[in-house]
Amino acid sequence: MKATKPTKQEYNGYANHETWKVANYISNDEALYNLCKALYADGYKSFGAMKCKLREYGNKWQSIHTGIDFIDWRSDEIRCAEITNLFKSLYEPTKR
Repeated sequence: MKATKPTKQEYNGYANHETWKVANYISNDEALYNLCKALYADGYKSFGAMKCKLREYGNKWQSIHTGIDFIDWRSDEIRCAEITNLFKSLYEPTKR
């Protein structure tokens, strides 16, 4: 079986580096993970709604700074649907 080559934009299973970085940050920063979980429970189910709400929590939650990386939550490069799917996988109970 021949392996499929990822397209130029794909990055670790996400559409691009920016989307992966946001997903990675949400999944691995405990404070942000817990804040997003609480907001998700309060009805902010999409990344679009979530990032608007996160602005109320100050500059720390408006962008990602990791060494040389800087990604603004408002970037058009971030695929909101993919981050919304991440929220569903992280915060909704598994159905059996």
